[in-house]
Amino acid sequence: MKKFKHLPDFMAFIFLLVMFSTTFTSCQDPVKAPISSEKKLLSFYFLKTLNPALLTDTVFGTVNETNHTVLVNIPQTGFNVTSLKASLTTTDLTSIAIGKKLQESGNTQNNFSTVQSYTVTALDGSTQTYLVTVTVIVNIGSLKHKLYPKCTYRFIQKHEAINS
Repeated sequence: MKKFKHLPDFMAFIFLLVMFSTTFTSCQDPVKAPISSEKKLLSFYFLKTLNPALLTDTVFGTVNETNHTVLVNIPQTGFNVTSLKASLTTTDLTSIAIGKKLQESGNTQNNFSTVQSYTVTALDGSTQTYLVTVTVIVNIGSLKHKLYPKCTYRFIQKHEAINS
């Protein structure tokens, strides 16, 4: 029995050694995930609930990721585009602004009578600009011309920015 009289002390020492090594190794810095550089405008649309003058429930824009443009056609004669609230989605954890004015989807009102430059900013600070053009399509389907009574006419009213 004499050979094992120090066994409880030895076991206590091993236990303390394991506890200290576990404590000190768990205090290392965690591995940091890379900061995202994703910055895409995924969808752009106008909702009737936010823009009551719209005749349809939703008017969707077409996002062109290659050219970084958005085209929205509003099929409504005489529609006023000067105070619309756009709804949009972007890649996760990005911010979006027109100039320095942060945009909140479905809440920020803008004048779309000229092309608007939306800037999407990723977590890493990199940016991507999208040019948004809203076009009002004027449909005069009931108008008949005296010379061509069987023709229907469709006119497009387009708003574009003038670069100075």
